[in-house]
Amino acid sequence: MCGRYAASRDLREMQLAFAVDELEPHALAPNYNVAPTQETYIVDLHDEHRRLRVVRWGLVPSWSRDASGAARLINARSETVAEKPSFKAAFARRRCLVPMDGWYEWQGAGKQPWYLSGVDGMVAVAGIHERWRPANADPSDPTAVLHTMAILTTAAGPDTEHVHDRMPVLITPDDRDAWLDPTTDVAELQHLLRPAPAGTVRTWRVSRAVSHVRSNDPSLIDPIDPPDPEPAPSVEQPTLW
Repeated sequence: MCGRYAASRDLREMQLAFAVDELEPHALAPNYNVAPTQETYIVDLHDEHRRLRVVRWGLVPSWSRDASGAARLINARSETVAEKPSFKAAFARRRCLVPMDGWYEWQGAGKQPWYLSGVDGMVAVAGIHERWRPANADPSDPTAVLHTMAILTTAAGPDTEHVHDRMPVLITPDDRDAWLDPTTDVAELQHLLRPAPAGTVRTWRVSRAVSHVRSNDPSLIDPIDPPDPEPAPSVEQPTLW
């Protein structure tokens, strides 16, 4: 499962890290709490060139009647992505990389959040993307097209299994060309959809502030020791905004 992540790098950093040829002109602000349905970056292949672009997190299949299901289709299990109707077309032809600083998972009855990140910093997560257009939209209007993506997950690796039983699929630099190339046979991709090996991911507890989607600053990824105390029983309060 991956339900929130951090993506704070600027366009230049991502251009260098992912050997991008075409840069997205729409720059996003650093986001330390990316949530489903929000805009975020992906790297895909366009005319054999790597392109950095902005999409929304939460896949809307091209055949969908409406976009209301996007918030549910944020993750695709690598074990079934080639078979599920919502994902299989995108997996076969529209694969991408999702740049992340790291991601969050929640553990235990107290929902203690953890932050998980590559030992070398930014990671490239396997993703799939789609284009969706409302049935009544003008076919010549490019602004009517909604670009969305989902993240592929796999079983937890040895570095992360103490936090959660699933993790995003991490794509190494040596495997990125094969992953992005739409001509790569899907059967050849199965060996990429594996847990990260030992020694590649760091984990630490972080503040419960990240549980609130409006929280968004660099302190969200700071380690806490000891963990935050268990939350007090909730008491209904009047809405102030």
